[in-house]
Amino acid sequence: MQQIKKYQKITLKELQNIFLVRFKEVIEFLDQNNIEYFAIGGTALGAFRHHGFISWDNDNDIDLGMTRENYLSFLKIAHQLENDHFLVLGYLFSSPVEHGLIKLGLKGTYCPERSLKKKYDTHYHIDIFPYDSVSDDQRLAYQHACDAKKIKDKLYYKSKRGASSLAKRIALPFYQSILLHYSSNKLANKLDCLAQKYNEAESNSQYVTNLMGAYSYEKEKVLRENIGHPIEMDFDGLKIKVPAKCADFLKDVYGPNFMTPADVRLDMNQYYALIEKDFKI
Repeated sequence: MQQIKKYQKITLKELQNIFLVRFKEVIEFLDQNNIEYFAIGGTALGAFRHHGFISWDNDNDIDLGMTRENYLSFLKIAHQLENDHFLVLGYLFSSPVEHGLIKLGLKGTYCPERSLKKKYDTHYHIDIFPYDSVSDDQRLAYQHACDAKKIKDKLYYKSKRGASSLAKRIALPFYQSILLHYSSNKLANKLDCLAQKYNEAESNSQYVTNLMGAYSYEKEKVLRENIGHPIEMDFDGLKIKVPAKCADFLKDVYGPNFMTPADVRLDMNQYYALIEKDFKI
């Protein structure tokens, strides 16, 4: 708790303003290096439905997708983003990890909601996800999904500090003892290699998926044509890239009622984020 004393509380709106400044810096970096990206998840939903952040969304990150080709180009130069504002995190750059994706940690921030062990990263992030081919053979796609879930489960439970239910809280220490000898970085590397399994043989498959995403394989699976060549959309004063057929992309992920906001469960008066007391935007 001593570490927390160097931080001060800010509101969700103030956190989103910080994200907006850092998002602009990342967009400029990607554009300067001809790396194509597209907003996904709540970032894409916010751009399409609200033309900016979802005001009550406390998912604590910005989510960007890239085709594997662009993602590999990004990995080669990602270290250039290591500066006063960003930490480049992920199994190629840091240890331990709880995911297979690359994260741009926002220096000087602390996310109190991350229920991870102390040695894991606690910054707010801009997350970068690769999109890879899904086999057109349904049997192979199903096996791909099962293999990915096994690795993701190991990464997830290895990093968790606690669990939501009593049964899981009892089982977690036992499961984590089994996972002690697994390297989180090797597991993430294995997941990343698995994600690329069908890229060469089925480079024009109908679907692609975000194997590093928080949702299931099927929910993350989208039509390749819906990503297409990303287009620009307004996002709180920024011009950002979103999938070419953004509405169809969002429908794939969130279902046909994606334009209807879910019940707002966040108490805006209770939520807070943490930044260092000498934080400079």
